[in-house]
Amino acid sequence: MPPPLAQALVVLRTDPVMKPLIDHIALPPLTPTTYVFEALCNSIVSQQLSVKAAATIYNRFTDLFPGKQPYPELIKTTDDTAFRQVGLSGQKTQYIRDAARHWLERGLHDTDWQALSDDDIMATLTAIKGVGRWTVQMMLIFDFDRPDVFPVLDLGVRDAMIRLYQPEAENARQMRVRLEDIATAWQPHRSLASRYLWTWRDQLLRNKQE
Repeated sequence: MPPPLAQALVVLRTDPVMKPLIDHIALPPLTPTTYVFEALCNSIVSQQLSVKAAATIYNRFTDLFPGKQPYPELIKTTDDTAFRQVGLSGQKTQYIRDAARHWLERGLHDTDWQALSDDDIMATLTAIKGVGRWTVQMMLIFDFDRPDVFPVLDLGVRDAMIRLYQPEAENARQMRVRLEDIATAWQPHRSLASRYLWTWRDQLLRNKQE
């Protein structure tokens, strides 16, 4: 039996639009996390920021803690001024504080995340203020390495699909349905397909800037 990635590519290549992306794009490797709280902080910091800006602020944020590890106990005792100085907004500071409080009060340090379903992880993390569905979907794809997540509301995924598939729709709701219909052909490998869409779009925009 071929390895899981090979099996996934066989499925995705049955889509004639997806096939040339797979044939010509080298995906960056995934580095799933072993510390979910750190991944959550990273996701909160990254909200509504470019990849470059988010990485800069997050590196400054982790520099506040020994070993660059933002443990909830340490966040609880860190002054807001320190967070502002590294570039965190007041709103994101409160989101991270709420995440730390949630982690400590719910005892999430001991959670066996890999034993949870995608829906269970979604329910657990969206209970935290400032953590929405999109944020958790990004974590499911990039931090938990879950194979079948389709972030239909993500701007990059939507833009890439509209450019590539040119679906017809009269309104945003109808467009969402059309994109979800297209993505059914990728199941159960929609996370991998989404990564190809992001990478294709990033390359397209980068080429236009050169």
